[in-house]
Amino acid sequence: MTYQELIDLATQIRDNSAAASNTAELVGSTVLAVIQYFQVRSGAAAIEAEVQQALELIDQAGTTATGSINTAKEDALDAINEAIQGIDITYKVID
Repeated sequence: MTYQELIDLATQIRDNSAAASNTAELVGSTVLAVIQYFQVRSGAAAIEAEVQQALELIDQAGTTATGSINTAKEDALDAINEAIQGIDITYKVID
């Protein structure tokens, strides 16, 4: 049921002027439809909030991983440069 259909039913109940026109079935089914409508909407909102939170955690994990990779890369390059500087190169000329 759509939001507009709920509005239409509520308007019908409000505007009914004939005796016994607002039957238990009409009023009860309208109330149930409203409850079901908002249960679905609140469930969807809860799922959407969970998805958003998961996406934020994924983004944070990506940022952390990128930082760790960059740090490890810099450390490796520093170690390579230190090793290169520590190498003693000797040339032997062969006649």
